[in-house]
Amino acid sequence: MDAPMLAVSRSYLDRVLSHQLALSVERGAAAPLGLLQVAETLGGVDWQPARMDLDETLARLITEIPEAMRGGTAVETVLRKSGELADLKVVAQSWFETVQILRRR
Repeated sequence: MDAPMLAVSRSYLDRVLSHQLALSVERGAAAPLGLLQVAETLGGVDWQPARMDLDETLARLITEIPEAMRGGTAVETVLRKSGELADLKVVAQSWFETVQILRRR
């Protein structure tokens, strides 16, 4: 799938993948076959199923934002441009998209 991608921190990637593994276990489904190759490539062989808590996840994400990006001008810019994200339908279909992950809680 040709989907736009955003750079994320390694800790966030680890949490998202662990959450997805937990959802797979709850559904009684196997993890995607390609995930083993990804785990080996990225060094994620210790990933274990663990659900993400919405409040904790948001708090962690906020702390990972550089201080300069939390100021008034940066926030105003993000809010002004946030309407552009609605056009990224391909991302919304991806199981990596954070909103979809957290809605499944």
